[in-house]
Amino acid sequence: MTSLEPGYPLKQGRYTIQGELGIGGFGTTYKATRQLRDGQEEIVAIKIGKEGLSDNERTNREKHLKDESKRLKQFNHNHIVKFIEYFYDQTINRPCLVMEYIEGETLQTLLETRNGIPEEEAIKYIKQVAHALAAMHEVNLIHRDVNPRNIMVRHGTEEAILIDFGIAREFVPNRTIQLTRQWAEYYAPPEQQLRRFRVGPPLDIYALSATFYFLLTGRQPVSSRDRENELKRYRKDPQKQDVDNFATNKKLRRAILKGMELEEKRRPKTISEWLKLLESRATTGITIRRDRLRQVIGVIGGLLLLAAVAIPFIRNQSNPSNPSNPSNPSNPSNPSNSPSQTTPSSTE
Repeated sequence: MTSLEPGYPLKQGRYTIQGELGIGGFGTTYKATRQLRDGQEEIVAIKIGKEGLSDNERTNREKHLKDESKRLKQFNHNHIVKFIEYFYDQTINRPCLVMEYIEGETLQTLLETRNGIPEEEAIKYIKQVAHALAAMHEVNLIHRDVNPRNIMVRHGTEEAILIDFGIAREFVPNRTIQLTRQWAEYYAPPEQQLRRFRVGPPLDIYALSATFYFLLTGRQPVSSRDRENELKRYRKDPQKQDVDNFATNKKLRRAILKGMELEEKRRPKTISEWLKLLESRATTGITIRRDRLRQVIGVIGGLLLLAAVAIPFIRNQSNPSNPSNPSNPSNPSNPSNSPSQTTPSSTE
């Protein structure tokens, strides 16, 4: 496929290509400038369909990008890439999907360049993506391609954005449907490799849990196919062994393993149900810290109260001029202040 050179105009000059961002299964994504009505410019990302296809392939290509546009257009979510517009450019005879340009890097790159990220930061990213997926599931849409390469983090923030809706599909709860066999090798559950299966949130929950494992450990998850083979041969799940060995937090281990159950029916049914496994950890930790803080404050308060009572008393007792001080001459209890007694002498 011929790449569009920087400076190439699209849609009668409204867009100008700046450079290539990446090549995917359905086309190439470019960085471009967009002319706004007030004369200003903004940077955008444009996914442009493949070229050099047969008539039938071109029809499918156009339908695919149109469908992706419709799916993306329905969201205005902080953690889902923003849709701008769809158009068919007559000069290159290809469909174009325009989205916001995210200045940042993928979680995959972020982890590699920083040699790992802190646990709390990983939890924050995963929760943000989970909320994005929950918004999708509410309208019966699954992403099908959640993995560290499809999650961007904006530069200078801890804001994660879910991208690439290329193989996202609608689903009907509890109904078996037929889908094209497309998946990310280490992040897809077993059922995604079938042509017909029951589609729903547990599919994305598996991929999200596998992504979480990668963020916490820096290790690639074991593919579901390899896991099934190992279980058949040795009756041991290598993913469970890896989680036990490399994920140190017990609560997080449980969330990962529940989300990565090979059997769809054993996974949490919804994103909110899976998030409770994380929330329980956070709530427990906060409660424990608050209880300990209250205990410490109580002890300190008691000591301060004791000091407030004891210090004046000590000072009072050590002051010679204090009438209540036994050593004070004016104190009646001072032995020197009792009347003198004379023992009469006896005469013989």
